[in-house]
Amino acid sequence: LRLHVASGDLLHLRLPFGRSLEVQTQAGDVTLRGGFADLSCAVTAGNLVLSGRARAVEIESLGGDFTLDGNAETLKMTSVSGGLSLRGNVTEIRARTTSGDLQIEGELPTRLQFQTISGDIVVRGRAKKSGAWQLRTVSGDVRLGIIGGLHLRAHTRSGAVTLGGHELEETHFDKEIRGGGMELDTSTKVHELGIAQQQMVEIAKALSQKARILVMDEPTSNRDNQSGMHV
Repeated sequence: LRLHVASGDLLHLRLPFGRSLEVQTQAGDVTLRGGFADLSCAVTAGNLVLSGRARAVEIESLGGDFTLDGNAETLKMTSVSGGLSLRGNVTEIRARTTSGDLQIEGELPTRLQFQTISGDIVVRGRAKKSGAWQLRTVSGDVRLGIIGGLHLRAHTRSGAVTLGGHELEETHFDKEIRGGGMELDTSTKVHELGIAQQQMVEIAKALSQKARILVMDEPTSNRDNQSGMHV
């Protein structure tokens, strides 16, 4: 089923359970209620709200926010200025936005990858022990109020990272890199780094796994004597 919304202040749509839906909206807010097999939405302007459940949700947005007040197995979102707000239960989330915020309350996803340039990241709820998260913002803040444990990587270049009301100086991954005696911008792609820096990234990746034994073949061959001894 395809739905095209040209304009309008508010549209409420209730569909039979189990249908796949494709929505395109140019202006105006859209609220969807029901259960969907797959939901695909392209939003030019206006906010989108899903109140129900879906197997897979995929959102492309230029300027609207997406709110999920329900359940979904997977959620993928790409946006320029739109944010993501969750008050339901999603197993896996992959989202990228330029200036939008991320807000999650309640049951937290098992797998979460969220990247924004200037947006804030605010998460409050109970985490699953098997969870793995990667959170990145360039100038926004990361505020986490999490009950339970999970594998977490959170990074902000100029903002603050707060966990349970306590501000952290830096993430574990960043600390491992800087501990090698070299300042490294973690937003730089690995293939853009020099050979010595790439070696330090590989060492940091190995250390981040907290393995009891590391087997390395000349890991400091491209480092000078002083930094090699530091490693």
